[in-house]
Amino acid sequence: MSTNIPYKTTDYLVEGFITPEVKVSEGFDSVGAHFPAAWLPLVRFNQEFEIHVVISRGTPVAWVGNSLVPAGYRFEYEAVKAGGAATILYSAEDVRNGIKNYAGTLVTAGEAVVQSLIDADVEVSFFAGIANYDIFEFQGSIDNPTKYKRYNFNPQPTVSFKMDYHFEYPVAGSTAQVNAAPLPGVAAFVGKGIKPGQWVTYDKASHFVVASADFTQGTGPKEAILGQVSQVVAYRDPDTLEVVQAVNYLDKVLAPENHTGRILNDLPNVRNGGITQKLAYANAYGVVRFGLQTR
Repeated sequence: MSTNIPYKTTDYLVEGFITPEVKVSEGFDSVGAHFPAAWLPLVRFNQEFEIHVVISRGTPVAWVGNSLVPAGYRFEYEAVKAGGAATILYSAEDVRNGIKNYAGTLVTAGEAVVQSLIDADVEVSFFAGIANYDIFEFQGSIDNPTKYKRYNFNPQPTVSFKMDYHFEYPVAGSTAQVNAAPLPGVAAFVGKGIKPGQWVTYDKASHFVVASADFTQGTGPKEAILGQVSQVVAYRDPDTLEVVQAVNYLDKVLAPENHTGRILNDLPNVRNGGITQKLAYANAYGVVRFGLQTR
């Protein structure tokens, strides 16, 4: 379970929400102790554990050396190295929290995340697996307390990722919709007109997309092909997000009023057309199911 707490209302009442699950079948985890790259930008703050998330549950991951990063960094790296504009940047929040880039230098707001990798001639691998749960900011070491960023604090020293599985992701009609989603950094599929049998890859933002509309693997690198779509179910219009099909009659459910007005605190009910948290958190219109085919 991945719990994300946006803020604490009092010392005794903690308000929060659950990062939606994406796994739907038996699978195999990675072997050994792994950890995220220390230089990753912050995604959102987890108030319960008092630490930032750097890779959201369900995000495809890749390698930089022996540490994990979002898999889309491979395409960002290639684009920036070729002279393109950077799209993954450090923020003012990263500056406030003293994040250092790959070179060990304090970052600046607007700095390209991959630039320090390019300067050091360090590459990013293609897809390795999918994050099992929210991955927290690396604390400096997995087993040496003298290297921790904060004294005696390391709530998640090592992590694992899924290497074989069948997954179910919320699917949004556009990247803009995902970027405006209530849950920052939520893992999602992006696209319209998706069909079973199409091949799955990912983009610079580490969102899943189809490789080609014509059921081929397209013109992109074959190393980035990770699976094949098995089912698509639409519950809302992909553009307007108006409900077109209820989710298991949840549109008939009566639920207590959401006094906060926050989507992250809402349940499927008659007021929101029965839309589940998996869809609502990602501004999604439906779900896409696909199986990994990389092993």
